[in-house]
Amino acid sequence: MRYRSAIIFLFLAAAVARADGPVRVGICNVQKVLDGLDERKTIESAVKAKVADHSADVGRRRKALEDLQAQREELKPESPLYQQKTDELIAAATQLDVLNKIKEAEFLRLEKQHTARLYDQIRAACKTAAAAHNLDLVVAERPPDTVRDINRMNIDQLRLIMTTSDVLFASNQFDLTQEIILTLNKQFATSVQPAKP
Repeated sequence: MRYRSAIIFLFLAAAVARADGPVRVGICNVQKVLDGLDERKTIESAVKAKVADHSADVGRRRKALEDLQAQREELKPESPLYQQKTDELIAAATQLDVLNKIKEAEFLRLEKQHTARLYDQIRAACKTAAAAHNLDLVVAERPPDTVRDINRMNIDQLRLIMTTSDVLFASNQFDLTQEIILTLNKQFATSVQPAKP
């Protein structure tokens, strides 16, 4: 509810500030921008590669645990070597558990950092595009995507989606979504090109 009040306030503030003419408003579908960003796709691929490497490492460690357990099972439970193998098994299992938790936290932290940075880039690109088009305000568009999912949701979910849509109508004339995608993809392409000798 506070979000809607903030949008209404922004509209009113822009109208007062531009009392000499109509308020020009643009829209941008942030989710479409994120989906279309080459940088996001590159980051996602890199993270998937790291996850695959970690999964392979976990697989090797689990195999080592199984081997250690098999070695222990060949021993008599009352022997000192059995206790030593048990201690090794517990230590290795604990290390694997700790490693998994550390990697999970690391991947989550990386995802948050990348997402926050991409949102900052989108906001900056919206500001630049708004200045280029002489727009006073750019509103995030989140159109309800209910047509294909309507059979899977209850009436309360449908009402929530319908009532939380920020933009009820917008002319394509001021939809900056594709422009933002192109701008950010172009910036990313130039930032990853190798320097010429």
